[in-house]
Amino acid sequence: GPGRFLVEPIWVSGDELQAGDPLFHLVTAKRFADADHAARRAMQAHAASLPEDDAYGRELHEMAASQRHFLRFAPDGEGDRLVEVFGEIEGAAHVAVTIPGFSSSVEKGHELPPAAIATPGRLHSNSWVWDAERLWARSAADYGAETTTVIAYLGYAPPGTRPGNWADVTVTARAELGASELLRDLRAWSIDDRTHLTTIGHSYGSTMLGIATASADTGAADVAFIGSPG
Repeated sequence: GPGRFLVEPIWVSGDELQAGDPLFHLVTAKRFADADHAARRAMQAHAASLPEDDAYGRELHEMAASQRHFLRFAPDGEGDRLVEVFGEIEGAAHVAVTIPGFSSSVEKGHELPPAAIATPGRLHSNSWVWDAERLWARSAADYGAETTTVIAYLGYAPPGTRPGNWADVTVTARAELGASELLRDLRAWSIDDRTHLTTIGHSYGSTMLGIATASADTGAADVAFIGSPG
């Protein structure tokens, strides 16, 4: 079945649910299903607002009908947001959150990079979902699919996604907004304290992750910055 997430704190008879409580798993399963359904409806609605022959619209329709798992899709004039999940978070011993950077977009996230640059260990701004899925496949092979989860996180609008916002890479405004969103989401997902959480920021995503890590406890045991600006 799909991974399970707690979207907001749930209280029953005045007591906060804990990860070990049976009801916790029922509630989180329902919350994740609701989030996934909402993301698919948002994809379909946004696709319907685009021209009939629009390639991005067709991609959104395909995503909405796919067997993939989503936490969020939100259209935004500065760059659409998408959070996609590989693996099952409940019971996972290892969870990684990958945060792409400059020019990363929903439109290009599932593209395969040219074979010439699709080398092990290399990240690609225009193939960030593909990178996350590749990381999950490798981790699942090493540690077991049932214990490994990777969350591809474009929960913010990085610079370089729309004409006119490329220069924003030189300032931290978008990273600061993104850091607030990331911290909110990490709290909402209620990842078990026993889970080894790794956060990975690439390019401008490392700026965003650095701000988040410096401003609050993300719960991450390991933090990786790759291709940081500067």
